[in-house]
Amino acid sequence: MMIDKVLQYFKDFSNQNIEGLADSFAEDIHLCDWNIDVHGKENVLGAIKDIYTMVKSVTIKPVYFYSNDKDWFACEIIIDGVNAEAKKEIDDDGNTQMTLTWSLEVVDVIHFNGDGKIESIKAYKR
Repeated sequence: MMIDKVLQYFKDFSNQNIEGLADSFAEDIHLCDWNIDVHGKENVLGAIKDIYTMVKSVTIKPVYFYSNDKDWFACEIIIDGVNAEAKKEIDDDGNTQMTLTWSLEVVDVIHFNGDGKIESIKAYKR
């Protein structure tokens, strides 16, 4: 089932398993989010490796799945991370804080090609 492939993608991403990610991606994959827009397996893997250099850990927690029962999935996820270094942030009151941890609410729209490989990932941050 394709949902198993989606869950494996999240697991491989969380475990920083580049080989597993490479196996799940089509050669012409397109990854697009609020910071990244890259085409091709090597470019996508390079962008993901860049993310891994900035974090100690990242964990994807699936919340809801929506599917056309074929090759499209929309997945509400929570991404929790720990940065490699503390980042300076300004809170709502204008106070400076140093943070290591973060959490994002995201919707990933994932499309599989006819060979069961991920062809497109579009991520939307809340």
